Amino acid sequence: MADRDELPIRVAHVVDPADVAERVEAYRGFVVQVTEAMEAVRIAEYSGADPDGLATATVDGQGRVVSVQLSRLATRASAGDLGPAVLAALDAAERARQEALVRLAARIQLTEDHSG
Repeated sequence: MADRDELPIRVAHVVDPADVAERVEAYRGFVVQVTEAMEAVRIAEYSGADPDGLATATVDGQGRVVSVQLSRLATRASAGDLGPAVLAALDAAERARQEALVRLAARIQLTEDHSG
């Protein structure tokens, strides 16, 4: 059996404690930024309207309906036109919310790519 002094030692990577501390601090900052951005998206409201301008809808950051408003044009519309108009407005508001989430995800990805 070989002496311990003769055993080959493989060092895959030497860890610099200062580098680790710097990366941990950068990660903490990244987490704070992501958390703040997510909270901003969550508490925001997103609006959309139907193409004919009969209805406008607003949803919150979790997709819950906050309000639906009918325009003055709605007083001249048939009942059969109002339902689809409201649904179109809700769809537009939800698309606006989803676009905000996509922008947030892209911003997070950019931040993560540059965080080290």
